Amino acid sequence: MELLNHFLLLYMIRDTISFCGTDPSGIKVTTKSAKSIHVAWDTTQINCGITITGYRIYFNSSSPLKTYKHKDVSGAKTDNVEILPIVPGFSYTISVKALTVNGLLSNPTFINYTHPHTRPSAAPSNIHASSKGITSLTISWDALNIFYKNGDVKGYKVYYRGPGFAGTKSANVIGEANRQFTISGLRPNSTYQFILQAINDVGGGKYSGLIPISTLPLR
Repeated sequence: MELLNHFLLLYMIRDTISFCGTDPSGIKVTTKSAKSIHVAWDTTQINCGITITGYRIYFNSSSPLKTYKHKDVSGAKTDNVEILPIVPGFSYTISVKALTVNGLLSNPTFINYTHPHTRPSAAPSNIHASSKGITSLTISWDALNIFYKNGDVKGYKVYYRGPGFAGTKSANVIGEANRQFTISGLRPNSTYQFILQAINDVGGGKYSGLIPISTLPLR
């Protein structure tokens, strides 16, 4: 038993590093995927008797929404980790703190990182008729959730078809806040179909389902 304990102690010593009270430096962030990043850091420090057991990686977003998250990894020699989920278009403050037998060290270095923008990962929702006429329709919809914009929304693309049209037509609605579209010259008591997508600074996002909306009948 004493021999086993001796080997266990040697193993623990091998996998710990004694630092001098400064957190890891040399933080590097690389984009791994649309929703993840790879964070690496330098574990080289001066030995002064503080035993490192692992690291805590903070990835706090500052814009367009503030969030506070972290991930812990074990092992004094661990010097990289994959972090997810990361939101495209969000700006983050990345820092790495050393975990010790006495708690966290308190002098982290940090870097700022903005995850690359991608196309919107969701379509406009709650598409409905906000006004109906005999020969006109006004449709409205909800803005994208902030976690699905993936960049700066520039506007929307509206596709529509129905009686009296040859094929599918489209129109651009400029501006994120402009969330309605009016079409006139329609047939009374007729059904028209609409599809919407959000457009951000990268391009068009996912398409909505086909939404049927009917004009009013003649009185």
